[in-house]
Amino acid sequence: MIPLLSGMILFACNKSESSSSEALKKVEAVSDISKLDHLPVAPNCESATNKEVIQKCAFQHISNHIASNFKYPDLAQQIGMEGRIMVSFVVNTDGSIDDVEIAQIMISDANESKNGEVAQEKDARYKADLEVASEQAEMEALELVKTIPTFDSGAVQNGELVRLKMVVPIQLKLS
Repeated sequence: MIPLLSGMILFACNKSESSSSEALKKVEAVSDISKLDHLPVAPNCESATNKEVIQKCAFQHISNHIASNFKYPDLAQQIGMEGRIMVSFVVNTDGSIDDVEIAQIMISDANESKNGEVAQEKDARYKADLEVASEQAEMEALELVKTIPTFDSGAVQNGELVRLKMVVPIQLKLS
């Protein structure tokens, strides 16, 4: 009942946050990883020599963390809830994880695929359980991504450290 990590998507928000204090001003996120000089380097990836190997190692770093630590909510298991939660986050210039939020959630309703009638009160109970289970899964996904170990370094573009926004899909699939 380990979530399947079906790949990662890197993208950036082309917005910068304005602040009167330079200390609080965040670096603008990049829009294209192909324009980066260096991707964030994950722990144990320091020996990687080229961009593709560093990227693969970073993805493996995140995938391993999610696969090893995701706890499928009990209620979600009981009602057979499956789906995918897309979680976005930023790798800061110091390699820390920040700005974690749900980008999208797609949950399948096990009752929709079953033939036959379901009593209305059972159906209402199921829908309520599905809503609670979905919220529990979202919370688990958010907390899990917040605990991704800090990268050894941030991304670099044109010789400058930049924030990098990433999206990771967490697949909810019962075996």
